[in-house]
Amino acid sequence: MKDRLGAEIALIGIVLNSDRRAFVFEGIKEDDFGNEATRNVYRKLYKYWKENGSTDFTAVVNLLEGDELKAVFLANDEYYPSVDVEGHVKEFKDDLTLERIKTAAAQMLQSEDLDEAIKIDSQIQQMARGVTRTKPLTFREASDLFAADMSTEIEYIPTGYQKLDEYALIDRGDFIVLAGEQSSGKTAFSIGLMLNMARNDYRCVYFSLETAAMGIFYKAVTIYTGLPYATILRRQLDDREKETYNLAWDELKAMPITIVEAAGWTVDRIRSEAIRLNADVVFIDYIGLIKGNGRSRYEETTSISIDLHTMAQSTGITIVCLSQQGRGSDDSMHSLKDSGQLESDADMVLILTKKEDNREKAKWETDLTIAKNKKGRVGAISMLFDGTCQKFTQIYTV
Repeated sequence: MKDRLGAEIALIGIVLNSDRRAFVFEGIKEDDFGNEATRNVYRKLYKYWKENGSTDFTAVVNLLEGDELKAVFLANDEYYPSVDVEGHVKEFKDDLTLERIKTAAAQMLQSEDLDEAIKIDSQIQQMARGVTRTKPLTFREASDLFAADMSTEIEYIPTGYQKLDEYALIDRGDFIVLAGEQSSGKTAFSIGLMLNMARNDYRCVYFSLETAAMGIFYKAVTIYTGLPYATILRRQLDDREKETYNLAWDELKAMPITIVEAAGWTVDRIRSEAIRLNADVVFIDYIGLIKGNGRSRYEETTSISIDLHTMAQSTGITIVCLSQQGRGSDDSMHSLKDSGQLESDADMVLILTKKEDNREKAKWETDLTIAKNKKGRVGAISMLFDGTCQKFTQIYTV
């Protein structure tokens, strides 16, 4: 690690130039900067990014002067594209924690009062606990943690489908793959899930790599209100249908949902925007359109799957990612297209399979198969899809 000021300058350079700036914003706080100029620059860049979503910081830089402007020029001069962003952030935080522990330890050595020394020691332990380190876990420790866990009620994210909620316990940081053949209803099902989660105040962000934002909103309206999808698309609502929409107007506006048109985006860019928008749950439609690295689509999808799994675990954001199946596929995980890595990385794999392929019908039965589930049961749930309003409902059997 460079000297403290040099390390802060490097962080500013990453924020200004790298598409992985979200790793910096996520891990480094304004108060972590010791230099006034770099601290002010970081605060202004972060504020602009959160409020505007833009990474064109020209408007911010044009307002800087003096030492702040010098810091920006130096950051740009010293930035290099191959910088290990995650490594630099980790090293910066570790060095900062060590510096703070040393300062606190020096204060404890000067203590003349036992209570004061104990208080400082507690602060040191708290700082040390904030540093992630791999450590062995004894059964004694695990038993104590288990007892504490059993006295704490855990809130899982509801899907709105009774049997799915019984089978699958969706938690923060889970990576879920929703697969199906073309026209199996994946987008409609994912939007229905999003509406159900948003009703429970989970902040949802829908990254659409194929459909325009208003197209996603139209489907959300028809699913939420039951109004005919074709009527909404043709803008031909009669008076009764307009009244139905007006009754739902305030509820729809209050939904904590953001739709992002993300054609050609990378996982890093999706991650950055999800963090900026404080997402609890992210929907991605679909993995085959995410831009990745690799000499083949197989290598690209493998890399993208690993990155999405890492994003979910490191940020605590739940990810529901849509995946295409080839024609005539079965309801097993092995039918996922492009890469077997999805099967390995996913905490849960859901597969939509039509029981009959008769598109002349307005409604048809579909199996929602839980093909993989790290925290519960697998099996098929019978669903009815109403193409008129793009809505899935669970079929209850006596």
